Amino acid sequence: MKIVIAPDSFKGSLTASQVCDIAANAAREVFPDAAVQKLPLADGGEGTAEVLMNVLPGEIRTVQVRGPLGTPVTARYGIVPSAPTASARETPEHPLPKTKIAIMDMAGASGLTLVPEAERDVFHSNTFGTGEMILDAISQGCRHIYLGLGGSATSDGGMGMAAALGAVFRDENGMPLDPMPASMHRIAAVDVSRLDPAVSRIPITVMSDVKNPLLGPEGAVYVYGPQKGIPAERLADMDQAMAHYIDCVESALQKKSIRHAPGSGAAGGLGAGLLAFTRSEISSGIETVLKLLEFDEHLESADLVITGEGRMDFQSAYGKVVAGVAAHCKTHQIPCFALAGSIEDGAEALYDFGISGMMPLVDRIESLDSAIRDAEKNCFRAAVRLLRIVKAGMEIR
Repeated sequence: MKIVIAPDSFKGSLTASQVCDIAANAAREVFPDAAVQKLPLADGGEGTAEVLMNVLPGEIRTVQVRGPLGTPVTARYGIVPSAPTASARETPEHPLPKTKIAIMDMAGASGLTLVPEAERDVFHSNTFGTGEMILDAISQGCRHIYLGLGGSATSDGGMGMAAALGAVFRDENGMPLDPMPASMHRIAAVDVSRLDPAVSRIPITVMSDVKNPLLGPEGAVYVYGPQKGIPAERLADMDQAMAHYIDCVESALQKKSIRHAPGSGAAGGLGAGLLAFTRSEISSGIETVLKLLEFDEHLESADLVITGEGRMDFQSAYGKVVAGVAAHCKTHQIPCFALAGSIEDGAEALYDFGISGMMPLVDRIESLDSAIRDAEKNCFRAAVRLLRIVKAGMEIR
């Protein structure tokens, strides 16, 4: 019997790797003779690069860049040989292609966790450091970049990133503006004459589970701005400033409808900035991750799959790890069960995607603090309960 364990992280309590280890121990307790394959996953958000680099061949590069507030931060990203798949290994007889590919998270340079809560100021934060990471990868010979969006501290529409790549935003007097949201309403022209030519040649696969457009009630400002510190009374003004910004960008680059592209509102509008200033394509984060990890090949000999995430609700069916894993299992006709910190209204939609059953970690009433503190113990107990039910079902047959 082969069991594949392929969860997302349980945000705030357990990493995907920890969930894998715990569920694997539970599997060995219930099925001592089973072969267990651990595949920690992510959906393109924060932590995606780390998850991929734990499996793919390559190296981690460390680089100093500007953080969201302009202070230096240390960012890390992966460099792997082309084509980056989990089975790619170089031998003297079969050397790998020398083309390099970069795998990075924007959160490593422009993430919310890099800014202490008391210092968070979205109006004076930008994605300059993400642009610096992109340029560094190009300077290292990378000819394709996989960039995960999520966990951003910013809502600058990619303005800072574009500035790092060479774009200059000018006011009505032709003077350069600081590339941050506080300056958006003053943009009169976007000068792309100094834009690094490499960014138009190097493809960037943008990994995201967000389909939001840039503007409006479902856009970057209204949906994600409040959690980054934008006061409710300033949301309308900020959205108008973002609209003015993208008007100027689309005009300067002669690109239309960037603002309407699915995912353009991801990471505070960084999705839009990438589509505008670079050779980017926004792709499903989980589908890209599953492809790079050759997930379907692992399923070919699997008898059972266990996935999971911290909270399962109606949103879990839209671009999240659990839905992605379940859909592939459904195609291969393999039962797929999910562990979850909590199971909320709407999670039932996952049954249509291929989830066979769901098991919450907590089996008694307790506080959130207690649930987080006891996450490892609760995860193990839940996995054992789930697997014993599976075993009983096998015996009934």
